[in-house]
Amino acid sequence: MANVFDNLGHSDFAAHVGTSFEAGGTTLELITADALPETAGGAVVGFSLLFRGQLTMPIDQGMRELTHPVLGTGALFLVPVHDLDAAARYYEAIFQRVDATKIDRRANPHPRTSP
Repeated sequence: MANVFDNLGHSDFAAHVGTSFEAGGTTLELITADALPETAGGAVVGFSLLFRGQLTMPIDQGMRELTHPVLGTGALFLVPVHDLDAAARYYEAIFQRVDATKIDRRANPHPRTSP
């Protein structure tokens, strides 16, 4: 089954900062969607999502199914991050994607392939 979040980019999530996602019986609020610096001449792009969750309902690190009323249901690898305040728990998801059209083949004209 396809993960709907695989087809979403930074701007898709950024448009929903401040909204809630359901995750295994708890609610997570998307509080930031930050673009990461491009690397490899723009061939690698990424962004991070920061969620705030309930202090009394911690989520372990790992793949979690999240549901959003507009974006749909998909899976994200959530990592608990430092507590920014004493009233909540925070989780981060990082996206990094390679844009093959921006890879400079002159730097490595014969990329190694897997057998």
